[in-house]
Amino acid sequence: MKKLEKVIKKLNLLPYLVILTLLSSGHINLNYIFDDFRKLIFVIILLLVLAYITFTNKIEIPISKDLFLIPFALCLIFALFYLLRLNLYNFIGWVFSSCMVLLVWNLSSKQILFLLKKYLIVISTLIFFGLVILILVEYETNNFNYSGKYRSYILKIFANSDSFFYTDENGKKFHRFSFFLQQSSLVATYIILPFCIYSLIEKTHFNILIILTIALIFSVSSTVLVIAVLSLIIYYFYDFFKQNIKIIYSLSFIVSITVGLFFYITYDMQSNYDFINYFFLRISSGAYRLEYIGNQTYHFFTKYFFGYFDNQSDMNNYLLGNLHISSGIKGGFICLILSFVFFIRISIAIFLIKNANKFVCAILISSIIILTNVQDFGISSISGFIFFSLLARLLDQTLKKKNKMTQQ
Repeated sequence: MKKLEKVIKKLNLLPYLVILTLLSSGHINLNYIFDDFRKLIFVIILLLVLAYITFTNKIEIPISKDLFLIPFALCLIFALFYLLRLNLYNFIGWVFSSCMVLLVWNLSSKQILFLLKKYLIVISTLIFFGLVILILVEYETNNFNYSGKYRSYILKIFANSDSFFYTDENGKKFHRFSFFLQQSSLVATYIILPFCIYSLIEKTHFNILIILTIALIFSVSSTVLVIAVLSLIIYYFYDFFKQNIKIIYSLSFIVSITVGLFFYITYDMQSNYDFINYFFLRISSGAYRLEYIGNQTYHFFTKYFFGYFDNQSDMNNYLLGNLHISSGIKGGFICLILSFVFFIRISIAIFLIKNANKFVCAILISSIIILTNVQDFGISSISGFIFFSLLARLLDQTLKKKNKMTQQ
């Protein structure tokens, strides 16, 4: 047993467990296409987690840390509610998520930066392969397709296109590429968020930065565009946002659900989609998303204030849009409050990081506001909780060092 414990410690297993968990997400095309393979990976990760807990004595439960306790408690409450709904698959998933949050809080800042660096290298490599494949298949906007069995698998794994729009009246199409992800909407969670967390402390290699930037451009994602615009506003009014982040974040939540309810009452999402023009397509997509927020908000406050317990197959209809409302649907109003407090605490802590790149901080704050209040697809998953737990742990350790230096 002692020899096995030494081996596990020497291998620095924990960071690789987190990376493997992130890469086993169903939002990544390889796992989505080969679903049985993803389940196998999930079982392997679970066994490795249990092995790590069993054979090392470093695992601690930081009871006094509210930045740990909130996501940890949310995962356990979600698990309990899914058990009450007799949904064993999601119950196991959120129990596993709580274990991952616990393990993340036993990482050092060096380990967090190490695993984020490795993760960024992996996804940059996947994106680079996707770009090379697009060149090799001689990508043309009108002729791009997934015909052929092997061609289809390769393109979907590395150079996935989730949708397109017409660029002119002649019917010329332009594709949106999500590369290794299912949808372009996910690039904010799986690319922007980990990049910003890492870049808070360390500089990202120039080559990785270029590849990730190309991926964001090729995604043609309205979420990325909104994050970029808000980032510039935060950057130019940095001190104002720093002093008023509690109020600004609270207003973002109120505006999100209020506008959502307005669109839910007045907007017909089935008849307002225009695939001819990109501008109108994005407007329609935004209105569609706002209606979803209104839909989940209306049903939460009128019917599911204490959690959703109706037909399980319909539950996903209320889990897209605002992260806080989604949390309330999953585990009752207490989960809405916990998630809201957590992200306000996170936002305040980001502004307290000394010598951090202001533009990176602006992008990170912008991403948090948009992903939690407008577009929670991806961020409300296990991967999203892991990313924010990594951010919380990194902020906790960085601010600890700052306080020690101040006391000395």
